[in-house]
Amino acid sequence: MRVAVIGLGRFGERLALGLSEADAEVLVVDSDEDRVRKVTDRVGRVACCDAGDSEALGSLIDKSFDAVVVTLSDISSSLMAAQTSLELGVKRVIVRARSEDHRRLADKLGDGKLEIVFPEKDAADRLTGHLRFPNLLDLIPLDDDHAVAEVTIPDLFIGRTLADLRIRQEYQVQVLAVRDGPDETWNYGPEPEHELAEGTRLLVLGHRKAIDGFPA
Repeated sequence: MRVAVIGLGRFGERLALGLSEADAEVLVVDSDEDRVRKVTDRVGRVACCDAGDSEALGSLIDKSFDAVVVTLSDISSSLMAAQTSLELGVKRVIVRARSEDHRRLADKLGDGKLEIVFPEKDAADRLTGHLRFPNLLDLIPLDDDHAVAEVTIPDLFIGRTLADLRIRQEYQVQVLAVRDGPDETWNYGPEPEHELAEGTRLLVLGHRKAIDGFPA
């Protein structure tokens, strides 16, 4: 896998090192010589240049890259790097948004072709969920309205089957998988007759408002 990480702030550096540790072929690009020097011996390739310069970036990246991840904090440079990557034919271009304005501009520029992540917002949403709903173990936003969540079942679910609980009808979420214990594997597409036990976890899909209230 070939990935270019553009921008070596804390997020970009951690991403580049994590990908390298996972044996991906990583190119990192940043205009700060100190940041580039810091990772030189720990990733495959490094380049010190202005990623907002389309000609400079075009000399480093081509359509053979599986993904380009743009983590630059400067909105103008971020959007320019993303647009250049798209024009170069890169299969996946992912932009880390630093603000709602950044996200909105990237979405408009990409016309649906850019993948936009907003780590600070996602982390805050997860923490909000954990604080408000103790049964919520993890939350993966799919878009502004929908998410996949991992939850532990409440006591009132113990000993009952999925069919008995009528979860989709009563809670407006869909059960994707069931896990009966920490050492068990996920059972995807569980049968309606699956009986839930103490400690069972559910993977559910639904509207964020429905997930916020599940299990009630």
